[in-house]
Formats: sequence, C-alpha cells, structure tokens
Amino acid sequence: MGEYDVIVLGTGLKECILSGLLSVDGLKVLHMDRNDYYGGASTSLNLTQLWKRFRGEDKPPENLGSSREFNVDMIPKFMMANEVLVRVLIHTDVTKYLHFKAVDGSFVYNKGKIYKVPATDVEALKSPLMGLFEKRRARKFFIYVQDYDSNDPKSHEGLDLNQVTARQLISKYGLEDDTIDFIGHALALHLDDSYLDEPAKGFVERVKLYAESLARFQGGSPYIYPLYGLGELPQAFARLSAVYGGTYMLNKPECKVEFGDDGKAVGVTSEGETAKCKKVVCDPSYLPDKVHKVGKVARAICIMSHPIPDTNNCHSAQVILPQKQLGRKSDMYLFCCSYAHNVAPKGKFIAFVTTEAETDQPEVELKPGIDLLGPVDEIFYDIYDRYHPINDHEADSCFISKSYDATTHFETTVQDVIDMYNKITGKVLDLSVDLSAARHASSQFGEMEDIEKVKAEAVQLMGVFQVIPKLCRSKSDTPYLFPQVKGIMHALKHKRVDLAIASKSPTPDIARTYLNKLNITSMFVAQEIFYNWGNKTDHLQNIHSKTGVPYNSMLFFDDDDNNIQGVSELGVTSILVTNGVNLGAFKQGLTRFSQNWNAPKNKNKRVNIGLKLMNRSWKLKQKYTCYFTYLHTIEKISNPHFTNIIQLL
Repeated sequence: MGEYDVIVLGTGLKECILSGLLSVDGLKVLHMDRNDYYGGASTSLNLTQLWKRFRGEDKPPENLGSSREFNVDMIPKFMMANEVLVRVLIHTDVTKYLHFKAVDGSFVYNKGKIYKVPATDVEALKSPLMGLFEKRRARKFFIYVQDYDSNDPKSHEGLDLNQVTARQLISKYGLEDDTIDFIGHALALHLDDSYLDEPAKGFVERVKLYAESLARFQGGSPYIYPLYGLGELPQAFARLSAVYGGTYMLNKPECKVEFGDDGKAVGVTSEGETAKCKKVVCDPSYLPDKVHKVGKVARAICIMSHPIPDTNNCHSAQVILPQKQLGRKSDMYLFCCSYAHNVAPKGKFIAFVTTEAETDQPEVELKPGIDLLGPVDEIFYDIYDRYHPINDHEADSCFISKSYDATTHFETTVQDVIDMYNKITGKVLDLSVDLSAARHASSQFGEMEDIEKVKAEAVQLMGVFQVIPKLCRSKSDTPYLFPQVKGIMHALKHKRVDLAIASKSPTPDIARTYLNKLNITSMFVAQEIFYNWGNKTDHLQNIHSKTGVPYNSMLFFDDDDNNIQGVSELGVTSILVTNGVNLGAFKQGLTRFSQNWNAPKNKNKRVNIGLKLMNRSWKLKQKYTCYFTYLHTIEKISNPHFTNIIQLL
C-alpha cells in the first residue's frame, strides 16, 4: 500500500481539516475510513438514514417530506464569521467548494425568557435584558472591549489583562450577575465559570471576536452556516487534500495501527495489507486504549414545522441557556436550522438541544430546552461518550483528536485542530491571508440573498414541468456568471441533482483557471476538462460515450449557430440563445423540452437538457478561443424506466 508521511484514520471534520492542511504543507497523506461515507461522527444524515439510526425503521412518515431534502447534522455547530475556522477556509481556498449563509439570530435564556444577545454599546442600551443603570454600566464595558488593542497600551486603561482576572475586570464596571452570565456564556462562549479566575485577556478577546463577527456581515447574529449542512465541510477539506496529492480509501475495515519495537506507530493494516507511515492521526474510536472518558453529551434531535418561539421568526438561530439559569453545572444549547439553509424541505425546521450530560436520563435533563421549542413533529434522544487522548504523542507518534463537545459553535473544535497541527508539524499554523481574499469571501456571503430569490423562482418553474433541468455552457472576456445562473444552479442542487463538468479547449489549463475563479467547482461531483477544438460535436460525443445517454434525449442551449447546427445533426434538440440562460430562457427550454418529451417518438426516453449559463472568452497568441462547460447529472423520477439528465451548456 506504499509509504506515507502521515496516515489519517476517520473522515470526521477535524481529521479532514488536518488532512487538508498537512497535504498543503507538502506531506504525503493517506486518509482511510472504516465507513463508506465521509464525516464520521460529524456526518449529515437524510431522513431515512436518521430513522434507521435511531429507530431501526427504514421508512419515516411521508408527511415529513422527501428524505433527500433533509441534511441533519449529527454534530450541529455554527461558525463565527470572523473566527479561526473561517480563516482556515480562506487560507486553504476551501471557500470555493462551499456556499455560506448568515444565521438569523443569536439569543440567550434569562429568567424564563429568550432575549437577543447584545454585543455592542449601542445594543446594550436597547436590550430589555438589563435595567437602565445596568445598561449604562454594560455600555462602558463594551466600549472598553471595542477599544482594546493588545498592541496599544493606551487602550488598556492601566490594566495588564495577562495579570488581571476576568472577575477583577468585570468588578471594575460593577456588572450584575445576570449580565456577567450572558457576557461570559453567550458572547465569550465559555462552557462554565472557571474563566472568571483566569487572565482577562482571553475573555476580552472572545467578546471582541463576537462583536467583530456580528459586524462583519451586518446580520442578526455573528454566525454563518454552509448551505446543505456541515456534511459539506469534511468533503471540502477532503477535496483539498486530494488536490494536493492526498490518497483516500473509504470502506476499509479494521484499520489496525501497527507499532514498532520502540513503541512508535509504523503503519496501518487493513484487509491484510499494511501501509507504512511516520505518524498516525485519528479520532478516539481507532485507538480506544489511548483515550479516556471525560464526560457524556445528551442531545435531542427535533423536526418541527415552525421556528423556535420568541426568536423573531428566525429560520436559523442559536439560543444559549447559561448554567446558572437552569441550576446546572454546564450550559445548554439550542440550535435551529431550516429550509433556508437547504437542510430540510420547505416549511420544516431541524432543532437540536444539547448539553453535557449530568445524568443518564436525557429526556428529563433536556426538558428545559425542549420546552422552549414549542410543538415538535418528531424527536430523537441520544447520549454519547466524550473522550480525550491520554497518550504521549512524542513516544508513540499517534495524534488523537478529542470527541466533539455539546457546544453549538466551533471554538473548541478548531482549537483542537490547531493544537494537533502544531504537535504534528512542530510549527505554528500561519493563517495570514491577503485582504483581497478576505473581501472576496465576504462578498460571497453578501450575494446569497439574490441567489436565493432566483433559486426560489427557478424551483417554482421546475414544479410546473415534469422534467428537471441540469447543465451549463460558457463564453466571454473575463469569467463571470450570468446574473441568474447561480440561483438556477442552486435550484438544481436543491432538487438533489448531481452535477459533473466537462470542458473542451485548446488551452485546458486556462480553462481550469477560469473555472476556479468562478468558485463553482463545489457544485460538481466530477470534472472532465480535455484538449480539443476542431470538432463541434465531440464534447457531446464524449458525454454520450461516458453516460450512455442517447443524443435524442439531449436538449442543448448555445449562442453559436454553428454549434447548434452540428449538434442538431446528431439528433439533439437545440435552442439558440443570445444572452445566456436566465429564468426566461430556462422556462423556454423547459417548454420546448416538454413539447419534445410528449412527442410519440420520445416516449420513455432519457432526457439531457443543456443551458447556456456562463460567459467567458480570452485571447491567446492573437487567437480567439473559448471553451464549453457541461454539468452532467442523472436523476430517476416517477417512471422507473425514465432517467433525467441535464446539461448546463
């Protein structure tokens, strides 16, 4: 099986991030998993998988909607818009594989009610959480945090935050216990009150991070969340690793770590074959004798038909219930997401209630959080153990991640990844990025609202027709998408359409560069970019040979009449467009396709729809060139003998 610098076992989020980072560093990485899917403990499940896992039944109730429209995270977490994980995403350019959307609201539970979390001096003055005089005191504290700069002693007001504890800093402002509670737990995101007796610098920096994240995208919360759920994250980092030479092997049973006479890991054996390595990275399940149990997480997974009450109708939100409000030793967390992030069908919401388990009765322990949800359609209870490594990584060359905790944010997760990276490589992870990259990432989030509007209309259009479209075509000066293209593509993905891409060009390297600049490669499950410029139809011939789709089952959109003529001679239904595919062209294509589909000669045929979605062209050695992009996907619909394939041409 070869020799590697590092073998990574398990495809959980932590392991996939490390695999990607180590591959980028130039290490030879082999990544293995005993499962046949990505994600490990942090995977996402559709409705059928959720039922089978928790109830042993294969068929959930039909009234909940299509199983494929559910993406239920097993370890639900939001990420701060300005936190380390976002910097990791930008640093590694993984943002091109993912699409994010802001989370609507961030709330805290206090004295039996849910309140929006105030994070700035202005919000403190408006918050009903505090009385008039407390608002003034809190405002002064927030101003201090906002002005604090570790490199500017003038902003410290004579305090050395490396020496002063958080408790001492807070006492300077005379804040009440309830105010300290929400600042420490809902803003600084501390798990318990031990932070009060630790240096105040970390506490202040955490509150500052919350405020900066809130300001970054001007939303209702400081959090963001990927469309289609967190299951996208491990796969995105797995792609990153593969791009930099990482090797992946799923469905490998046993995965036994082998040790040399000196006690150091020397390889991993599976199915009688051994891959050699210098270091092993894994989750606790692969080396159970090198970890110890540190606690348990109790969780409830709920399917609802409404948002969490008293959260301003937020379709995505986090509510933190501080420990003192419940008379507990640890906080409780409410996480809610919905169809707004494409994790559930229209009108459905996924809610999680999680906490560090203090008993073996999750139904009783989680009741305070569940009571805040209102009526639920379905509920699943679960308890899982948490483990921490106890081995000496210098002695055995094994680097083991910690189990995921009960929090619904990524702070502890990312810190574990960074600590492991530092130990594995012996160096500090450098996450410095240029500002243009950061601005680009920010603009990506900003355009999501327009994309969602187009997507909604495109989905509605597809509901009128009985054929679902899927494919793309390109040309123009600089690579850009026509205005409504992303919305249409998201509508296709919303229908669970797998997309693959093929391009023909005399300059395939340039084609790949332009494709990457468009940041849509994450939409495709496969990419086929090849050299060719002479034949007007070989791109379709290539798709035909690889998919077996007959030419008379294809619908093709293009702005080049010569191409239209060429592919028409193959028997492809072809439509000439002038300004690419927008909703109008999309509807026209569906109409023509429907007419052809209902023609007697096309009964029970398979269908391939092509849409001109992109424009791009460039000059090379005084020669005008362009290339064609095809997104190919197959989806079975009502007729079992009928397969629908759509090309974005």
